[in-house]
Amino acid sequence: MAKYYFSCGLALSLVLLTAFTVIAEQRGSKPFREAIERYYSKPSPVKRKIIGGVYTKWENNKWQVALLVSWISDPAKAQFCGGSIISKSWVVTAAHCVSNDMHPADVNVLSGTDTLGDGGVRLNVLEIITHRNYDDLPYNNDIALLRVDGILKGEAIALASAADEVNLGQSVSNITVTGWGVTETGKTSERLKRVSVPYVSRKKCNSPPSYHGNITDLMICAGYDEGRKDSCQGDSGGPAVAAGKLYGIVSWGEGCADPFKYGVYTNVAKLSEWVTSCLKDPGACASATATKSETGKTSIAGLKRRADRMFNAQLAKQVRHQIDEEVAKIARASPGNSKMASKSLLTAYLADRFYNSLGIGEYANTPTVRWNGFDLENNRPRFIFLPDKTNAFSYRTATGRTITPGLMNTDGGSVPLILHPIPKFSAWGYGPGYIIHDWIFIAHKCGTAPDNNISFKDSAIILAEALKTLMVVGFDDYDGARRMMPKSEDALYLIYLAVRSKIAEGLWRNTTNVTCR
Repeated sequence: MAKYYFSCGLALSLVLLTAFTVIAEQRGSKPFREAIERYYSKPSPVKRKIIGGVYTKWENNKWQVALLVSWISDPAKAQFCGGSIISKSWVVTAAHCVSNDMHPADVNVLSGTDTLGDGGVRLNVLEIITHRNYDDLPYNNDIALLRVDGILKGEAIALASAADEVNLGQSVSNITVTGWGVTETGKTSERLKRVSVPYVSRKKCNSPPSYHGNITDLMICAGYDEGRKDSCQGDSGGPAVAAGKLYGIVSWGEGCADPFKYGVYTNVAKLSEWVTSCLKDPGACASATATKSETGKTSIAGLKRRADRMFNAQLAKQVRHQIDEEVAKIARASPGNSKMASKSLLTAYLADRFYNSLGIGEYANTPTVRWNGFDLENNRPRFIFLPDKTNAFSYRTATGRTITPGLMNTDGGSVPLILHPIPKFSAWGYGPGYIIHDWIFIAHKCGTAPDNNISFKDSAIILAEALKTLMVVGFDDYDGARRMMPKSEDALYLIYLAVRSKIAEGLWRNTTNVTCR
């Protein structure tokens, strides 16, 4: 009999299995997701850090703001990017800070302080405008505007204009960058820091030792040939100032303070006219894409897009309409309800709708697993699923397809050990469903007929249906007793989001961690 080994098992990617972290895995900029990961777990060692910076006062940088994860109360833990005040209610930042389907309700802006967690004014974001031509490779047009719900504490900074650009390398030879980025300790700084670095010509920055022609006229560079000082992780979106004007926005770079790997900044002089046009008429900002947040309408677009992905066209249309109705009810019943509360209610509604859209299948016989040691690297037990030729364990889907797993390793759905005692996330209570999904992964990677023609999307739907079957019908154990799991629409929905995540899809496409024999 063929033997199959899959080192990640189901690989649900549930290390951060909470409502917000699973949703954040689906969307949100990289700095935003990194802040959430730091909040829920100990951060891994960080190579990128502020080198050579010194502490500075808010009084000398009154335009500086911090972007925070809205639902994390501690600003020191919530900060993920920086920004600059350009009017009493508008902030400019990097587009990559608010990319990947970010919603205004995800972000707060903290102004009026140089110490995270000590004073300042924290405001909700009403609108995000990102440059329509923003390109995350190679970060062209890396600029975005945030409109806040209230008055920012501080002073607006003037934008460098096209006429000012000629001063770079002449009257403007040094650029000062400020932020709360990660320091040499691997932690974000709670106190604002600044670093002064020399302007580097585009020609030099494009040379082979540096960026090999990847620097466009929408970018400027600054730093030392030998490294020493730089702006890095956590500083993204923050100001790069010279002669009292905003010349740059912290954008990207290779490493931090590495020789000839200068910091790269958005060239504000090239984009200042775009900013001005957006501030004059945000609704008609011709070169922008906008995401608005209104009372009772938080994250609606994202929820509707998720409905389109989860349901067939006819049902998705119904769900989109019902979401609009639910939003109206929330707005009427609780006009002062917070945006995050509205989002949570709607997400719960969508979880319930998804649960009800699933069919119910049927399990045959009982799965047998055997202890196979402990995986020290991933801190989890390992088991082998042993198929029984006489009484084969299988699952028949609601559409009539029968899936019969073969010999393979399994690890309880990759559910973290800390969650094992919680009934609705039990690795072994949901074991039969996880084994079915494990096998679909194996069959896909090893080309094992007939289960190798199941798509990634369908594999997630089958798991969700198999879990619902355990909640509604259950399965017979070796004693002949009917075993059922507690009904939990939210748990099922979170697990479904995890197995549909980009991380899970990457594992689906990666064949380097599987051996088929």
